[in-house]
Amino acid sequence: MRMLLAVVMLAPLTARAAPVLEAHRALSAPIIDGKLDDACWQQAQPLSKFLINNSDLPAQWKSDAYVCFDDEALYVGVRCHEPDLSSISTRKLPRDHRDVFRTDCVEIMLDPARSGNDYLHIAINASGSIADRLCTQGGYVGDFSFDANVTGASYIGQDYWSCELRIPYASLGITAEVGSTWGINVCREKKRPQENSSISVRGAFHLAGSFAELRSVEASTARYRYALGPVQPRTIVKRGALELSLDVPVENNTGAAERILLDAWLISPTQQVATAKAILTPPTGAEQRCTLGPMTLTEQGEYTCYVRVADPTTKKTLAMRKTTLPLAYVPVTLRLIEPWYRNAIFATQKIEQVVVALDVNMEAEALAGMAARVGIEDIETGRQLAAKSLETLKKTQRITFDAASLPAKKMRIVARLTDR
Repeated sequence: MRMLLAVVMLAPLTARAAPVLEAHRALSAPIIDGKLDDACWQQAQPLSKFLINNSDLPAQWKSDAYVCFDDEALYVGVRCHEPDLSSISTRKLPRDHRDVFRTDCVEIMLDPARSGNDYLHIAINASGSIADRLCTQGGYVGDFSFDANVTGASYIGQDYWSCELRIPYASLGITAEVGSTWGINVCREKKRPQENSSISVRGAFHLAGSFAELRSVEASTARYRYALGPVQPRTIVKRGALELSLDVPVENNTGAAERILLDAWLISPTQQVATAKAILTPPTGAEQRCTLGPMTLTEQGEYTCYVRVADPTTKKTLAMRKTTLPLAYVPVTLRLIEPWYRNAIFATQKIEQVVVALDVNMEAEALAGMAARVGIEDIETGRQLAAKSLETLKKTQRITFDAASLPAKKMRIVARLTDR
């Protein structure tokens, strides 16, 4: 019997090396007008190898990406070559409008700690309209309520359009893991004709593990190692007025327990301003939940809220978080702490517990005679899957449920308050 032996030779698989973008120290900060004519841009080394999305093919429409820095902020400049200016699709839009991504735009994805998972996502179009958000799960989940206090501008030249962005370190949640090499992606979306390209491996967009390396960011960022978590408002009606307190998570990653100024200011729909502040010394290496207020508000509606960590003497901003808060009197609220983005539990997260915060926005006299029952229900059938009773209520209490016992389906969390 004759035997035939077939041999297939397989070439070894090798990971593609991440592209490298060198950052340049700016002796003076650029004027943010979108023109890229400042001295720092002339001295910076551009990265011009943009690849068509999900391919190794060079982009047909050339782009150049530049990065400069000083000890206050990172500056990103991009020149988008465009021989046919009439093809540019753009319009002026409000901050964080989703249509920014439907126009000719540049997207910046910044992962200072090179986590491969969490990063800042900024877009700016040819009219200078900006949208930014915080991304996690490698880009699958984004939080548009986060605002990085980015400033930017765009400019349309003779055969190109360009943009400049200033990204303050105080908005980046700098940690001890942030060194001189960061993760970055610079993307261009051209609409007519359609071409998406980026400097990432194979022109990828939201693949944090494939971002380019941003090297030589030799900035003094240690003083910015404070992180501000999502701000949680609590309101009660007191003597006929709406009284607000802010629950602010503060994480000190500086390695030293130092006094800081924590302050907040809120701008109402009619531009009325309410403020609160506190001097505290948050412990290093741990999150501390701080309360600012109470503040008396004269109206209900959508407020712009700024929370800041600053040096108590110089008032220099070390961390800042800006968000939009719809404020009204709500007697009872439920907040999902884990997972924080509410809509799903991914197997890759390995979450062992679902953690819920129950806020009861009532005065102490009303709380004294009340109890609560918090449960998880099947949305389709209404069947109760887990429940816990609270015989004594506080302003805020956390309730935990075992995640492993919950089914893989849609559920809702329900709280019911009763008289004892």
